[in-house]
Amino acid sequence: MITRIIKLSLPVILVCLLAACENEEIGYYKEGHDAVRFPSKELYAGEAAGYDGGSRHFVGTLSFIENPFASDTIYDLPVMLIGNAAGHDRKVSYTIDQEKSTAPTGSYEVLDAVIPADSMTGYIRFRLYNAEELDDASYEVYLFLNASDEFAVGPPNYVNAYLLWNNMIPAPTISHHIRTYNMMIKGTANFVSTSLSHYSPRALKTIVAALEWNDWDDINARGSKYNPPSMGSYKYLPRYSMIYSDNSYKSYALRLADYIAAYNAAHPDAPLVHDAGAFVGQPIEARSY
Repeated sequence: MITRIIKLSLPVILVCLLAACENEEIGYYKEGHDAVRFPSKELYAGEAAGYDGGSRHFVGTLSFIENPFASDTIYDLPVMLIGNAAGHDRKVSYTIDQEKSTAPTGSYEVLDAVIPADSMTGYIRFRLYNAEELDDASYEVYLFLNASDEFAVGPPNYVNAYLLWNNMIPAPTISHHIRTYNMMIKGTANFVSTSLSHYSPRALKTIVAALEWNDWDDINARGSKYNPPSMGSYKYLPRYSMIYSDNSYKSYALRLADYIAAYNAAHPDAPLVHDAGAFVGQPIEARSY
């Protein structure tokens, strides 16, 4: 008898559920529920910039070293849409944190902040100005996304970002490239560590000079072993997997060691030393295997 009641009830339940689905819309992606966030591919704990380790940020970097005589340049800090594209441009709301930012007044302008029509991605567009001070230090702008009439904000780990620029080689910010740095430079961390505790700009410049690594973002130069935009388009270091799988990292490290030895022999009064990080003031050494 109980079995018969269940069999008779199931069709009725299904009809009711279908009717409910027709009368109730799922609102997560409805207009007004769309949200914005920064991409996740450069999530970074703030180690190099000195921010609290528990805080996560999207990092944008630019160096005028590619065009040192330019007075200014345009940089688009990317933002992503959670939801549906719209048929019109939608403004993105943000706040510049003046307390954390180090960029002086007049060193940048924000030109626009928008998700363009029919697009799932957008940008906060900056005009960044060159300056002599950028030869030795970076300017930084720290910002976070706000809710607005057009958008909610994404998950908390994806709403903070900082943009830094200088006249130096930009530091690696993605784990694939940080690991390569640690495979080349001697440190106390594991050789495939993602820590930047031993990073110094001078050591990175030494790697680039020794190995002539300045085109890893160029598919024509590197073929399939290049850093595509989805991997940050970083030009100064390959992804660690590119040199780990074939053991070529060992020969690269030997070449780096030879370069350092030759440089120091030619400059006995000014040998290569770290200018930042845990080894600041100590000799730059290639990792040995």
